[in-house]
Amino acid sequence: MAECVMEDGSRFAIPHGTELLAEQVGGHEFIKGKQTMSMLKNKDGHVLKYINKPILGEKENKFYEVLQNTEDPELLKLKKFVPEYFGTTTLKIANQDVRFLILSNLIEDLHEPRIMDIKIGYQTHEPGAPKEKVLAEESKYSGTKKSWGFCIPGYQIYNKETGKREKYGKDFGKHLQKDAVKNLFKTFVDQYSSPTISIHTLQSFLHQLHQIQSWFESQRIYHFYSSSLLFSYDEHRAHVHMIDFAHVIPATDNNLDSNYLGGLNSVVKLFQTILDELQADKT
Repeated sequence: MAECVMEDGSRFAIPHGTELLAEQVGGHEFIKGKQTMSMLKNKDGHVLKYINKPILGEKENKFYEVLQNTEDPELLKLKKFVPEYFGTTTLKIANQDVRFLILSNLIEDLHEPRIMDIKIGYQTHEPGAPKEKVLAEESKYSGTKKSWGFCIPGYQIYNKETGKREKYGKDFGKHLQKDAVKNLFKTFVDQYSSPTISIHTLQSFLHQLHQIQSWFESQRIYHFYSSSLLFSYDEHRAHVHMIDFAHVIPATDNNLDSNYLGGLNSVVKLFQTILDELQADKT
C-alpha cells in the first residue's frame, strides 16, 4: 500500500490499486482522526467519492440510482450532465471499512485541466435544517453567496511562468468578495494567453450552461441544495458538469427551483459579459 503524508504530518495508507485524485478541488481532504477523506481514483480511472455521512451518502447514492434506471424524459436530459454511476465499493483504510461511490472521471480527457467548483444557490441548507446548521451555512461564503447566489469552494489553474499547478481552496473562497468574482472568472478562462482559446472556452461553457438553464426553467422534480457545477477545460475541450447531490430533495411543492436557478443565472450572466468583452476587444 502507498503511504500518503498530509500537510498536518498525519500518515495513512491507501489501498493497492488506488491513488489520491490529484485534480480534486473543493470538497474534503483526508485528516487523520476526523471523518474526512479526499477522493480517490481506482485502476480503471474511475473516481471514488467518500461517503462520509451515512444518511447523506445514501441520499446521494439513491439519486444516482434513480438517474441510472430512469426512463423519465426530463431526467434523461439531466443525466448527460451528471457523472456516470458505477455503484459503490468498500475499502479498508486506516483499519476502517470505508464506503465510496464509484463515478466516472469527468476530466480524464483533459491535459493539465483548469478546474473550478462553483456551488450554486443563495441558500445551501435544506429546508427544515436545524438552526445551528442554518446559521453555519449562512455565515460561509457570505461575500459571494448573498450577492451572486453562488460560491467558489475551490479552483485549479497553472502558473504561466512556472507551469506548475496552483490550487485555491475553501479558505480562499470564504474570503472572496463580490467585486472580485468577475476578475477571477476572467483569470480562470485566460490560462493560455490566447483570446481565441478563451472565447472558444466561454462559448462552450455557455452552450452547456444554457442547456442546464433550460432544464431548470421547466423541471419541477427536484430542488438542489449545496450542489455544484464543475467547470473544466484545456486548450481543446471544455466541460460543464453537475456534481454533489447529497442535499437534493423532491420538489413536493411543484415549484421551480428558484434558489438554484437564481445562482445559475448569475454564472451565465458573468460568463456572457466576459465573452462579450473579449469579442469586442478582437474586433
